[in-house]
Amino acid sequence: FNDISSIPESIGNLTNLKTLKLNNNGISSIPESIGNLINLNTLYLSNNGIYILPKTIENLKNVRVLMLDNNKLMYLPNEIGKMESLKSL
Repeated sequence: FNDISSIPESIGNLTNLKTLKLNNNGISSIPESIGNLINLNTLYLSNNGIYILPKTIENLKNVRVLMLDNNKLMYLPNEIGKMESLKSL
């Protein structure tokens, strides 16, 4: 377990980022700017306290692996269906 409790909006400026591993933290929400990470192909968010995903998740068309296990999600947004490259959820 790490001590990261939030992700800054400025994360969206890292448009060349390929992998983002933020598992095992205390994160409860994901900023809308995550949708700017158009080159992202792997996103690990397991073992946090995330309760909702932003609708901008649909912009992550290159993400192949999205790990969300052990969070507080009640549902997955319809927008997740627009993540065309998703192979593992």
